[in-house]
Amino acid sequence: MAGIVKRAPLWMQRNGLEWFYRVLQEPQRMFWRYVKTNAACLLTFLRAFVNRWLVSRGQQ
Repeated sequence: MAGIVKRAPLWMQRNGLEWFYRVLQEPQRMFWRYVKTNAACLLTFLRAFVNRWLVSRGQQ
């Protein structure tokens, strides 16, 4: 936003791959950021999935 970090090529921006470009530019910093946030999102999804499955089986 401040114009300090180089943006991904337009075709990558249009296809939702800017995150991948950023990981390639700054792998050590960005890799762990995405691993942490994606892991948190996956855990939340799994909890919701398991809760829904248990409710559908009448075991909660």
